[in-house]
Amino acid sequence: MIKRLFFGIIVGGFLFLFLNNPVKLNFSGQTMGTTYSITTYGFSYLDYFFVHRSITKRLEAINQSMSTYSPTSEISRFNALSEDAMMTVSQDFYDVLDTSKMLYKLTDGAWDPTIKPLVDRWGFSEKVEEFTWPSQYEITELKKELGFDFVQLIPPNKLKKNRKNIFLDLSSIAKGYGVDAIIEILKTYAVSGTMVEIGGEVRVFGLKPDIEPWKVGLNSPDSEASKYDVSKVVVLKNKAVATSGDYRNFKTYKGKRYSHIIDPRTGFPVSHSLSSVSVIAPTCMFADALATACLVLGEKKAINLIKSIENVDLIILNN
Repeated sequence: MIKRLFFGIIVGGFLFLFLNNPVKLNFSGQTMGTTYSITTYGFSYLDYFFVHRSITKRLEAINQSMSTYSPTSEISRFNALSEDAMMTVSQDFYDVLDTSKMLYKLTDGAWDPTIKPLVDRWGFSEKVEEFTWPSQYEITELKKELGFDFVQLIPPNKLKKNRKNIFLDLSSIAKGYGVDAIIEILKTYAVSGTMVEIGGEVRVFGLKPDIEPWKVGLNSPDSEASKYDVSKVVVLKNKAVATSGDYRNFKTYKGKRYSHIIDPRTGFPVSHSLSSVSVIAPTCMFADALATACLVLGEKKAINLIKSIENVDLIILNN
């Protein structure tokens, strides 16, 4: 009996040390209409359940805040507001719109989160209808419904819609915000290093156990390439990289291919030589929106924009 008890204590001790030893852990799943993948160092197997639960709850909260596909989300409720109506929003939603206002001004409207009417009309939203090529007159009329200046932010957490037909679409910033939010959660668990990716947008923190920096492969800007085809590898240290391109999400109408990236200034999908733009920045939210803005602006204006911003880099890939 004593021998069995002693043996059980020894085995239990070894098992506890094994489970409590810092190891590499991976998390993955579905969120925001895409997938997420997380690699961490510094946790133990005993942490896995608690960390995974925290990640899942955080992503669910962000998705319920910013998904236009959910009729009860904050963004859907804001879009349903009448003119001059106000609503109280979560800190997540308010923070994203606060950053959106800054980005809208920084890009001179090349990045505009009120672009939803155009996104809907070009067939890239939850409103799936039989598509017909829009006339210039129709696009001109839809452009009148854009403008982030008509969204008023009232600290600390209220929004006001100053024009009835203003509708938000945060798809080009929400994934980046989600990445940043998960990084902040993992920091509270004292990870030594982590890489978080949602829908191709990536941010890293800390180092791997071998003191090596994180390396992220940028996908080849070719519609025929698989997601494993890499055209360039970037080395990141406590930074994020986000990519915007016209080679994955596009439609074809009567033999003509057009991009899901809409220029809010012209009302039409972007059409120039750029196939892929990646932005490296301190936060993934900033990189995410800037990548879209740069693809809208085109090569020359994108380079000038990035040169005007400290601690931000640009990578341009052409097909």
